[in-house]
Amino acid sequence: MQSARTKIDVSVRDQRLILTRDGEKLRSYPISTSRFGIGTEEGSMKTPLGNFRIAEKIGDSAAPGTIFKARVALGPDDPLPETEDLITSRILWLDGMDEENGNLIVQFQFRGTPVSIKASINGYAAAWLKENPYSGRMKRNRQEHEQEAKRVASLAVYSILRDWIKGQITAIETGILSFEGAFLGQILLPTGKTVLETAKAQKMLPAPADEKIVELGGRK
Repeated sequence: MQSARTKIDVSVRDQRLILTRDGEKLRSYPISTSRFGIGTEEGSMKTPLGNFRIAEKIGDSAAPGTIFKARVALGPDDPLPETEDLITSRILWLDGMDEENGNLIVQFQFRGTPVSIKASINGYAAAWLKENPYSGRMKRNRQEHEQEAKRVASLAVYSILRDWIKGQITAIETGILSFEGAFLGQILLPTGKTVLETAKAQKMLPAPADEKIVELGGRK
């Protein structure tokens, strides 16, 4: 028996979210997309277009009014974040299913400083397809096989990204790294761009050197 297909449609034009199941409208809510417009540029804070899947639901069982910091629910005795823009709604972590938006994008505030991290799933998906090439003997078609590659890639990249962020935050809180040392390139500036994007745009970074092959171990 085929399970019901639940879908969320977001209309930028109408500023509404519509929940459907098997094509039947269940709920409709007013929403607010990014004031920076639409787009997929890293660190732009824009609303990306396309098809996405929900990679993780954060705070699903939390009590109403729970405050989140770095996607973790705060307890009654925890200090509040140093910002007036408190996160009290539930968090849906999305990943893109289309080629142009095949990225995981994480944006959060750490001690009042906004951070934006973008990771592509396309490279992992391509590697998976190379190891698992499509065959006409498969029950699914080529498009479904490529979607499976993106599903596998999104789970793997999400796990890697999640562990990296947790590791960086642990390094900050234990004094191993400063906040800037851990997330300098991903810090969002008032312009809506990250430090890394700004540095690249202003050509502040050295040009990539020509690739060189270095032999180790003194082999001749």
